Amino acid sequence: MKRSDMGLVACIYAVILFFFVMTLKLKPEAQIYPLVVMVLLFLLNTGFLVQQILIARREGRKPVNDLARLFDGFQPVQFLSVLVLSVLYLGLIGVLGFYTATAVYLVATLLCLRVRALYILITVLAFAGLVYCAFTLFLHVPLPTGFLR
Repeated sequence: MKRSDMGLVACIYAVILFFFVMTLKLKPEAQIYPLVVMVLLFLLNTGFLVQQILIARREGRKPVNDLARLFDGFQPVQFLSVLVLSVLYLGLIGVLGFYTATAVYLVATLLCLRVRALYILITVLAFAGLVYCAFTLFLHVPLPTGFLR
């Protein structure tokens, strides 16, 4: 098992715990979807942890320290672009509404990551459709509409 894997597993457990505490503050009917996602993430994360432990025991390996080469090929411009776009996205949700801000964010981010236009279109349409079906039709969760209705 790599040290970066152990750190990632710990971070994912922390994120699950954080969102679990936040989810308990929601109305019971709005808790279903987040809890299902958290349970699935918990099971997948635990499965990965168990798999890595079994492999390490079977092969008799100690944890490998891969932290020095973890960021080989890191592209700071892309990282900073996505970070800035993410911060702008959080502000745009209140102004443009969830669907419009999300479409703008996805297009801008995927363009920064040099994704082809066809894949951008497919991603935006699929994501909007899935969110609409899950949150608006199935769960009846109101999403921000923004000031520019």
